[in-house]
Amino acid sequence: MVYKSLTTPAAEGGTVTTSGGYRIHTFTLSGTLTVNKPMNVEVLVVAGGGSGGRSYRYDYAGGGGGGAGGLVYNSAFAVTPQLYAITVGAGGATQTVASSRGFNGSDSSFGTITAIGGGGGGSGSPGISSGNNGGSGGGATFDTSTNGSGSAGQGIVGQGYNGGIVTTNDAGAGGGGASAVGSNGATSGGNGGNGLSSSISGSTIWYAGGGGGGNYYTGSAGTGGIGGGGAGGTSGSSGTAGADNTGGGGGGCGTFGTLGNGGAGGSGIVIIRYLLSEDLAPANITATNMTTTASESPCRVGICTITASVTWTNNGGSTGSFTPSITASSGTVTPVYPSEQLAAGAPVTHSFTVSSMTTGTCSICPNPN
Repeated sequence: MVYKSLTTPAAEGGTVTTSGGYRIHTFTLSGTLTVNKPMNVEVLVVAGGGSGGRSYRYDYAGGGGGGAGGLVYNSAFAVTPQLYAITVGAGGATQTVASSRGFNGSDSSFGTITAIGGGGGGSGSPGISSGNNGGSGGGATFDTSTNGSGSAGQGIVGQGYNGGIVTTNDAGAGGGGASAVGSNGATSGGNGGNGLSSSISGSTIWYAGGGGGGNYYTGSAGTGGIGGGGAGGTSGSSGTAGADNTGGGGGGCGTFGTLGNGGAGGSGIVIIRYLLSEDLAPANITATNMTTTASESPCRVGICTITASVTWTNNGGSTGSFTPSITASSGTVTPVYPSEQLAAGAPVTHSFTVSSMTTGTCSICPNPN
């Protein structure tokens, strides 16, 4: 009778770290989380931020800032044993086409939680000066066809805030953030709305800040919101990209003299954590009832085949992960079984063959050992 203690993690996948008694799974790219037991987990899902807008030509209004990606936090999200797909949304691409709004960011998701991508910023061009809707809304800018402001992009309640509008002059407005509306554009570009801080990663980090509005001629460009928002472009320069894995919005283009691009939005992130005490308790896996049968007696070296049958029993109080296998002093062991979960009190039996033995005797040991 052979005993082995095994510990199965409550979940597997992503970049795994521990901090303050928690196991943390961080996804900066799409992937999967394998959950091995029912439990409640803490979840942060941030979508990709929208990119800043680009104007029609150098003497038109500065571009609106991109809205931050939607941010969803759940302190006790119920999961069950299964494989969960994780989607991490990309930020909206750099807007290089004149007379174009910024691109919306892509959604991020985990289970039934979906964070919506941030809205692209408005273009300082006739008819398209409004910001796009999104997790947080894109900032508007001046509309030369109406001599007024475009409308602010609308954020989603519980995920983000609206972008700003333009009150005077031709500077772009800031994109909305997870905790604040983007500032209005005026003589200077509007600042992006601030995001929210979270310590779910083990450190306090800000996420989902809106992009700043682009400048026109005089004044300054809008700053990016706290949480990865990119600054707006000054006269003739491009907006700054939102920071990746924060969901920050990109800054709007600057105009006058030359024409800059709208800054790209930052990609999103998904973080899941739970107490280390959620790990499954060690399981005592017992290998018993091993029987062996030779194809002939006495065995002849290089010819005889032995069949070994082994029963494994989990004597612990929880499911344990193990690989059914045996080792032999000589010969070839088949088949090879994959790792499996062994529930307490539910024995499993597997058979193996040992062929082409190179010695007259064979020592066979089951695993775990």
